[in-house]
Amino acid sequence: MLVTILTSLKDFFVEFMQPESRIFLAFIAAQLLSAYSIPIIVRISKAKSLTSAPNFRTSHTQDIPTMGGLALFATILVVSLSTINISGFSFLNESTVMPALPSIIAGVTILFFIGMKDDLLGISWKKKLSGQILAMLVLCIIGEQRISNMQGLLGIQEIPYIASLLLTVFVGVALINAFNLIDGIDGLAAAISIIAAFTFGFNFFISGEKEYSILCAIIIGTLIPYFYYNVWGKKNKLFMGDTGSLILGFLMTALAIRFNKVFFTPGSAYLSSVAAISIGILFIPIFDTLRVFTLRILDRKSPFSPDKRHIHHMLLDLGLSHLKATFYIAAANVLFIILAFTLSGIGKTRLLILYFGLAIMMVAIPRIILKRRRKPVTVVQTASNKVGENKLAAGA
Repeated sequence: MLVTILTSLKDFFVEFMQPESRIFLAFIAAQLLSAYSIPIIVRISKAKSLTSAPNFRTSHTQDIPTMGGLALFATILVVSLSTINISGFSFLNESTVMPALPSIIAGVTILFFIGMKDDLLGISWKKKLSGQILAMLVLCIIGEQRISNMQGLLGIQEIPYIASLLLTVFVGVALINAFNLIDGIDGLAAAISIIAAFTFGFNFFISGEKEYSILCAIIIGTLIPYFYYNVWGKKNKLFMGDTGSLILGFLMTALAIRFNKVFFTPGSAYLSSVAAISIGILFIPIFDTLRVFTLRILDRKSPFSPDKRHIHHMLLDLGLSHLKATFYIAAANVLFIILAFTLSGIGKTRLLILYFGLAIMMVAIPRIILKRRRKPVTVVQTASNKVGENKLAAGA
């Protein structure tokens, strides 16, 4: 009897230690922990006045807690270390090990402290940039996650270690800031991250990268409760702050680098376009950041100077609610992902041209509508109106 019970317990334990089961377990655990911690963080934030006051760039009308990034960090940290296999167990397939997790967690932790200081006290852009570079260096050097092949772009294939390091850090810092910049309306950064994590996670799963699938499930599970409180929360509404957006940008960068490494291999269905596909998955924050930076530079302003030129600002100016604007932008992101995978055979150059052409058209439509709405109305004074005005003047 005892042997039977122990055997059953062992079978149950082994089953739940398999990647497929841990994906589900991690997803549920992340949702529960995130949903439990957010109301607590909101209460503490309000009691300590850790809130964001309305200003000329924001659309909220009351003070909102900005400590959502704390819930994201704590949930991702705890659930990742509890469910992702770092070193391997004797009864697990060694291919399921994720040795890069400690470097990913280290990078997330660096950005957590940088973001928290920025949310609470403010921080100079130099210190903020230094923290982002440090986080990327940890991922590249310790985690050995780098862009090591240009995949034929500009006729370049393999690149030297130092060049690879510099390129990866540059791309990572750009993506981290891109996610920081799109976090301008309720639900947008979370929605884009959920869509990207699902896309990466599904492809990791079918390729055998189960531990990365678990990480994606944790990100999605963490963000679903946050999205609810951020969009529909009343007394428990909160923002993720720079803490949350920096962490999400870093995680999306790590997933994109791994995606390129996994699928840029002989026999891969996406071999000829894997770089363009990964860009398509994250195209909305990439394009919006490039567009806004270009407009600021053309106006002889710092590319980091705040304004209201982002895509979500234009949609709000059209009269859309935060939820509708987020839905339209998220839907556009899904469209780019569908195009990326279905048209991967046309090659990366054509895909990139298609992305930018379609994005420019999408941005042009609301701009044209806004210009027409803001066009001054010319009042034509007819002879009869003039006579009527003269009579009124005489009567006065």
